[in-house]
Amino acid sequence: MNRFGLTVAALALSALAFAPGANAQARFGIAAGLAVPTGDFGDVLSSGFNVEGSVEFRPATMPFGLRGDLFYNRFGYDGPDGNFSGFGGALNALFQMAGIAATPYIVVGPTVTNLNDSITDESQTKIGAQGGIGVKFPLSGFTSKIEARYGTVFADDENFNMFIINFGIMGGGR
Repeated sequence: MNRFGLTVAALALSALAFAPGANAQARFGIAAGLAVPTGDFGDVLSSGFNVEGSVEFRPATMPFGLRGDLFYNRFGYDGPDGNFSGFGGALNALFQMAGIAATPYIVVGPTVTNLNDSITDESQTKIGAQGGIGVKFPLSGFTSKIEARYGTVFADDENFNMFIINFGIMGGGR
Protein backbone atom coordinates (compact mmCIF):
# COMPACT_ATOMS: atom_id res chain seq x y z
CA MET A 1 0.00 0.00 0.00
CA ASN A 2 1.38 3.42 -0.88
CA ARG A 3 1.86 6.25 1.60
CA PHE A 4 -1.40 7.94 0.56
CA GLY A 5 -3.40 4.78 1.21
CA LEU A 6 -1.78 4.34 4.61
CA THR A 7 -2.56 7.94 5.55
CA VAL A 8 -6.23 7.63 4.58
CA ALA A 9 -6.47 4.32 6.48
CA ALA A 10 -4.90 5.94 9.56
CA LEU A 11 -7.47 8.78 9.43
CA ALA A 12 -10.33 6.28 9.18
CA LEU A 13 -9.01 4.17 12.06
CA SER A 14 -8.55 7.29 14.20
CA ALA A 15 -12.21 8.14 13.71
CA LEU A 16 -13.27 4.58 14.52
CA ALA A 17 -11.25 4.61 17.76
CA PHE A 18 -13.86 6.91 19.33
CA ALA A 19 -16.86 4.74 18.34
CA PRO A 20 -16.91 2.15 21.15
CA GLY A 21 -18.39 4.53 23.74
CA ALA A 22 -21.63 3.18 25.21
CA ASN A 23 -23.77 6.00 23.81
CA ALA A 24 -21.84 6.58 20.58
CA GLN A 25 -23.61 5.48 17.45
CA ALA A 26 -22.34 5.73 13.91
CA ARG A 27 -24.19 7.62 11.20
CA PHE A 28 -23.29 7.07 7.58
CA GLY A 29 -23.84 9.48 4.74
CA ILE A 30 -23.27 10.40 1.14
CA ALA A 31 -23.16 13.85 -0.41
CA ALA A 32 -22.49 15.53 -3.73
CA GLY A 33 -22.32 19.05 -5.00
CA LEU A 34 -20.51 21.93 -6.62
CA ALA A 35 -16.77 22.56 -6.18
CA VAL A 36 -15.38 25.96 -7.17
CA PRO A 37 -11.61 26.56 -7.33
CA THR A 38 -10.54 29.92 -5.93
CA GLY A 39 -7.43 32.08 -6.04
CA ASP A 40 -4.94 31.49 -8.85
CA PHE A 41 -6.41 28.04 -9.55
CA GLY A 42 -9.78 29.69 -10.15
CA ASP A 43 -8.16 31.57 -13.06
CA VAL A 44 -7.23 28.36 -14.94
CA LEU A 45 -9.79 25.80 -13.72
CA SER A 46 -13.53 25.77 -14.21
CA SER A 47 -16.07 24.78 -11.57
CA GLY A 48 -16.35 21.07 -10.96
CA PHE A 49 -18.01 18.57 -8.68
CA ASN A 50 -17.46 16.94 -5.30
CA VAL A 51 -18.70 13.53 -4.10
CA GLU A 52 -18.07 12.13 -0.65
CA GLY A 53 -18.93 9.45 1.84
CA SER A 54 -18.99 10.12 5.59
CA VAL A 55 -19.12 8.35 8.91
CA GLU A 56 -20.04 10.39 11.99
CA PHE A 57 -19.79 9.65 15.73
CA ARG A 58 -21.08 11.63 18.68
CA PRO A 59 -19.40 10.10 21.77
CA ALA A 60 -21.17 11.01 25.01
CA THR A 61 -17.82 11.80 26.68
CA MET A 62 -16.89 14.55 24.20
CA PRO A 63 -18.43 18.02 23.73
CA PHE A 64 -18.27 17.59 19.94
CA GLY A 65 -18.69 14.85 17.36
CA LEU A 66 -16.19 13.38 14.91
CA ARG A 67 -16.74 12.93 11.20
CA GLY A 68 -14.51 11.11 8.77
CA ASP A 69 -14.93 11.88 5.05
CA LEU A 70 -13.60 10.27 1.89
CA PHE A 71 -13.97 12.64 -1.06
CA TYR A 72 -13.30 13.07 -4.77
CA ASN A 73 -13.19 16.47 -6.54
CA ARG A 74 -12.77 17.07 -10.26
CA PHE A 75 -12.29 20.30 -12.21
CA GLY A 76 -11.87 21.00 -15.91
CA TYR A 77 -9.35 23.40 -17.40
CA ASP A 78 -10.70 26.63 -18.90
CA GLY A 79 -8.54 26.34 -22.00
CA PRO A 80 -6.72 23.06 -22.68
CA ASP A 81 -8.52 19.74 -22.74
CA GLY A 82 -7.81 18.02 -19.43
CA ASN A 83 -8.78 17.88 -15.78
CA PHE A 84 -7.46 18.43 -12.29
CA SER A 85 -8.72 16.15 -9.52
CA GLY A 86 -8.26 15.40 -5.86
CA PHE A 87 -8.98 12.22 -3.88
CA GLY A 88 -8.59 12.21 -0.14
CA GLY A 89 -9.84 11.99 3.38
CA ALA A 90 -10.64 14.33 6.24
CA LEU A 91 -11.05 13.94 10.00
CA ASN A 92 -13.36 16.69 11.23
CA ALA A 93 -14.57 18.00 14.55
CA LEU A 94 -18.34 18.50 14.36
CA PHE A 95 -19.96 21.13 16.58
CA GLN A 96 -23.77 20.90 16.50
CA MET A 97 -26.05 23.59 17.89
CA ALA A 98 -29.48 22.95 19.36
CA GLY A 99 -32.27 22.98 16.84
CA ILE A 100 -35.94 22.05 16.65
CA ALA A 101 -36.77 21.51 12.99
CA ALA A 102 -33.21 22.02 11.77
CA THR A 103 -29.81 21.51 13.40
CA PRO A 104 -27.06 23.97 12.39
CA TYR A 105 -23.44 22.84 12.73
CA ILE A 106 -19.82 23.81 12.20
CA VAL A 107 -17.25 21.39 10.82
CA VAL A 108 -13.46 21.86 10.84
CA GLY A 109 -10.46 19.59 10.43
CA PRO A 110 -7.34 18.43 8.61
CA THR A 111 -7.32 16.74 5.20
CA VAL A 112 -4.99 14.53 3.18
CA THR A 113 -5.45 14.89 -0.58
CA ASN A 114 -3.83 13.29 -3.61
CA LEU A 115 -3.85 15.91 -6.40
CA ASN A 116 -3.69 14.76 -10.04
CA ASP A 117 -3.15 16.92 -13.11
CA SER A 118 -4.01 15.15 -16.39
CA ILE A 119 -2.16 17.71 -18.54
CA THR A 120 1.22 17.52 -16.80
CA ASP A 121 0.62 13.91 -15.62
CA GLU A 122 1.79 14.95 -12.14
CA SER A 123 0.47 13.59 -8.87
CA GLN A 124 1.24 14.71 -5.32
CA THR A 125 -0.20 13.91 -1.89
CA LYS A 126 -0.45 16.86 0.49
CA ILE A 127 -2.06 17.84 3.77
CA GLY A 128 -4.62 20.59 4.07
CA ALA A 129 -7.43 22.00 6.18
CA GLN A 130 -11.11 22.72 5.75
CA GLY A 131 -13.92 24.39 7.61
CA GLY A 132 -17.54 25.16 7.01
CA ILE A 133 -21.12 25.39 8.15
CA GLY A 134 -24.16 23.28 7.50
CA VAL A 135 -27.74 22.52 8.48
CA LYS A 136 -29.30 19.09 9.06
CA PHE A 137 -33.01 18.44 8.50
CA PRO A 138 -34.61 15.30 9.95
CA LEU A 139 -36.80 13.40 7.51
CA SER A 140 -38.64 10.09 7.80
CA GLY A 141 -35.94 7.49 8.52
CA PHE A 142 -32.92 9.61 7.57
CA THR A 143 -31.46 13.11 7.78
CA SER A 144 -30.73 15.46 4.89
CA LYS A 145 -28.03 18.11 5.04
CA ILE A 146 -26.76 21.09 3.12
CA GLU A 147 -23.21 22.24 3.75
CA ALA A 148 -20.77 24.92 2.59
CA ARG A 149 -17.02 24.43 3.16
CA TYR A 150 -13.80 26.17 2.24
CA GLY A 151 -10.69 24.01 1.90
CA THR A 152 -6.99 24.51 1.30
CA VAL A 153 -4.42 21.94 0.21
CA PHE A 154 -0.88 23.02 1.12
CA ALA A 155 1.09 22.34 -2.09
CA ASP A 156 4.83 22.92 -2.59
CA ASP A 157 4.72 26.09 -4.67
CA GLU A 158 1.15 27.33 -4.23
CA ASN A 159 -1.86 26.30 -2.14
CA PHE A 160 -4.88 24.86 -3.91
CA ASN A 161 -8.08 26.47 -2.56
CA MET A 162 -11.70 25.55 -3.20
CA PHE A 163 -15.21 26.32 -2.08
CA ILE A 164 -17.67 23.40 -1.88
CA ILE A 165 -21.46 23.34 -1.57
CA ASN A 166 -22.88 19.85 -0.90
CA PHE A 167 -26.27 18.29 -0.43
CA GLY A 168 -26.42 14.90 1.24
CA ILE A 169 -28.29 12.34 3.29
CA MET A 170 -27.33 10.47 6.45
CA GLY A 171 -28.79 7.38 8.07
CA GLY A 172 -28.23 5.16 11.08
CA GLY A 173 -27.49 6.03 14.68
CA ARG A 174 -28.99 9.08 16.31
